[in-house]
Amino acid sequence: MIKSNIKTIICTSLVIVILSFAVAMAVSGTYTVNLPPLKGDVVAMSGSKTTSDDYVSNRVDSIGGDYDAADFWVVRSDGTRISDNYTCYEGQGTYRINFNTNENSGTFIKLYTQNNAITAVNVTMKGYADLR
Repeated sequence: MIKSNIKTIICTSLVIVILSFAVAMAVSGTYTVNLPPLKGDVVAMSGSKTTSDDYVSNRVDSIGGDYDAADFWVVRSDGTRISDNYTCYEGQGTYRINFNTNENSGTFIKLYTQNNAITAVNVTMKGYADLR
């Protein structure tokens, strides 16, 4: 009886650890970035892809000041741009940023952003991205 309970506890613990590791590997979540003046570039999120899908998902939840949009694009770790610019508007739902190339699972990518407007000040933006 005790051996059976110990086996059950060990198996349950192992399943929890494996599931936790799989969830931790997913590169998705919220971001908060300060968009530099004069359309300066900043990385919103980076990580290794977990699928072979050739796109990322992005949502802009809030942008400071009177600004309403930011431009986003994706690059590989070597700096090669793999998507066009996509303008994502605050509060307009999730945007799909398609790649111009085929990217495999495990490829390290960066989601870049800049203010859609030319500003003289830093602007704080919050959102959610899934690098897939």
